[in-house]
Amino acid sequence: MARLNDFSTEQVELLRGIVDFYYYKGQLPVARSWPRKPKPPYTKLQAEAMAIFGLASAYTSMIDGLVLEWWKFTSEGVRQQWTDTFKGLAMKYWKLTGNFPNIVL
Repeated sequence: MARLNDFSTEQVELLRGIVDFYYYKGQLPVARSWPRKPKPPYTKLQAEAMAIFGLASAYTSMIDGLVLEWWKFTSEGVRQQWTDTFKGLAMKYWKLTGNFPNIVL
């Protein structure tokens, strides 16, 4: 991370995807290296976890109306959103049993 005097839009466009420019606390211009996503080959467990997370994400749109209202009601006043809780429980259930809990839908 480097503090800068200032940066222009031309600099940002020239280095897009390589350097991340932003204002720290809205005032101090800062540049840092662009975060990199891990590249394949993934380990077997990483690939399985990504597949399960994708499946859980897809299932959030298939939840019945009343059940969806219950999920949203249980997350009121809680820091974690209902989608995060849903995906976390689905992944933990998968780890224990090896299949997806269709009962929550």
